[in-house]
Amino acid sequence: MAESKYSEDVRQHLSFIQGVISRMNSNSFSMKGWMVAIVSALAAVYASDSFNPCGYLYFVVAIPVVLVFCGLDAYYLKMEKQYRKLYDNVVENTAETDFCMDASSFDVSFCQALKSPSVWVLYVSVMVLLVTAIVLLTN
Repeated sequence: MAESKYSEDVRQHLSFIQGVISRMNSNSFSMKGWMVAIVSALAAVYASDSFNPCGYLYFVVAIPVVLVFCGLDAYYLKMEKQYRKLYDNVVENTAETDFCMDASSFDVSFCQALKSPSVWVLYVSVMVLLVTAIVLLTN
């Protein structure tokens, strides 16, 4: 059997980092799910009360919800990218490991994460739908 170029410590460190990356990815996915659930619930409340002349306010309330979840999603994506860089750094330096899990030294901007298609496509689409609904209901 071939000998691995990574020591057991390095493999364990990489495993720890991969666990964090998986959690960040899972959190990002959860943000999308919660946002869709809350916006859908507000739309359902509007549908049950559609004769209310101020019903469009349900969609107005949904806008800050979308913005908050968009920010959280971008934050988790930023952290995921930082941990991916930490992972790559540990892979490149295979001699020894100090089990450092601090990825803050790797530069990934929040705006860079916000511009990722995995973030903006969904949130911009939902915002367009909400604004369209508000415009149609107020006219």
